Amino acid sequence: MRTKIIATLGPSSSDPSTIFEMVKAGVSGFRINMVYGSLDEKDRVISAIRKIEDELGIPIPIIAEIKGRTLRIGEMPESHLESGEKLVFQFGVKRSDDIHVIPVPYEISTRIIKPGDRILLADGRIIVHADAVKDFEVEGTVIEGGTLRSNARIALRKKSLLNLPPITREDEKNIDFLMQRDVDVLMIPDVLDPNDLEIVSSFLDSYGKKDVRILARIENADALPKLKEIAKRSDGIVFAKENIENMLVEEERPIADMFLEDLAIRMTLKNSKPILVIVPTLESLVFNSTIKRHNLVVLTNLISKSFDGIVVCSETAIGRHPVNTIKIIARVVEETERRLGFSRFEIEDDDPVYVRFNRGLLALAEMIDAKIAVYTTYGRTVLAIVRFRPKNMVYGFTDSMRTARYLSIIWGTKPIYVKQTPNFEIMEKELIRRRLVQSGEAIVFSYGWRPEIFVKQYLLVEILQEVHLSS
Repeated sequence: MRTKIIATLGPSSSDPSTIFEMVKAGVSGFRINMVYGSLDEKDRVISAIRKIEDELGIPIPIIAEIKGRTLRIGEMPESHLESGEKLVFQFGVKRSDDIHVIPVPYEISTRIIKPGDRILLADGRIIVHADAVKDFEVEGTVIEGGTLRSNARIALRKKSLLNLPPITREDEKNIDFLMQRDVDVLMIPDVLDPNDLEIVSSFLDSYGKKDVRILARIENADALPKLKEIAKRSDGIVFAKENIENMLVEEERPIADMFLEDLAIRMTLKNSKPILVIVPTLESLVFNSTIKRHNLVVLTNLISKSFDGIVVCSETAIGRHPVNTIKIIARVVEETERRLGFSRFEIEDDDPVYVRFNRGLLALAEMIDAKIAVYTTYGRTVLAIVRFRPKNMVYGFTDSMRTARYLSIIWGTKPIYVKQTPNFEIMEKELIRRRLVQSGEAIVFSYGWRPEIFVKQYLLVEILQEVHLSS
């Protein structure tokens, strides 16, 4: 599989045996949501993943999503809302015992909500039309229903007007916890501006963790005009297309359906950064052990777009069959890539010389049907090659475990961690030892190129002669 699968852990999937089986079934990394569960529970999950990583000998990234400026409703009974039901949002209220009265512990309604706006709940699965706004109370009608639980996300179109900080005091405590446990990747929700990333990066600097990757989750239409600069300053994008589309008014949605995904992918890959996509909830996999046709169509479409990876949420966090879900999704990924192929991208006029060099390296490798082996310190060279979506596998060698884990979420890449800085000979021996190459196969070797340091770049093309594999 070229497309990576990121599974969200939750009550259904946090025990070590389930995590182990999901890795065996095809998971490349795990997302943990810091909003739910205790730090003790997170500690056990992180320890379990690291133990499995050691046991299987493969790097497994942990992507921790903090609360950030995400707005959430307060405490209320769980309910299933149907289209046409009437709701009242009470802002500045923390708790409600009525399933039709939604508590929102922020005093914001009259500042940014107007009649006719859409209010999204539960990661965009529930859509409510705002009928009337009265002081700190909004009356609304459910357009699309679904299950609503306490602490569910609430998304508003004009949130940028609120000037909410990208990290909270609670986030700072959670980040301290995560840094002590050597977590590799932070996901920052609802990024609206490139400066959000600078604030988070500056906070991480106090821990001396310059190699912790920061992924920007884009889930609000307000962020789209700044997406290119956000991609440039982040270590990758997590794209919540469904949230954005559901927030748009009707006349905007056809354009979004046609261009939104492609625009996001191109802007991100242009900066040689990975882009993951949040999979809209596949209801059939939450409750059942099989996937329904309409869910299959959604999943197949996302895979064919060539996102680096797909992020599965409720299906594995609270679904009844998390391991079986991953097996089904892995089969869909394999079949989609085999039957439909994947989108490819080419050089653009303003691409710098080192990007063009890597495109030339890829062209050479494909011309002679060669695998690609690259040494990289931070992952930039692998990303500069993989942005073009090569036909053959790319092996990313690194002596940094954190980089190896980061490479695990990148399309078409197999990370190989080695304890010493490898040369071409060491890379070849490691490929042979791991049985990743055979006699007669061609390999293109290269080193990472940092043009501000090196004025020369080398590559080696080798046709393997007789390969002796030790038992």
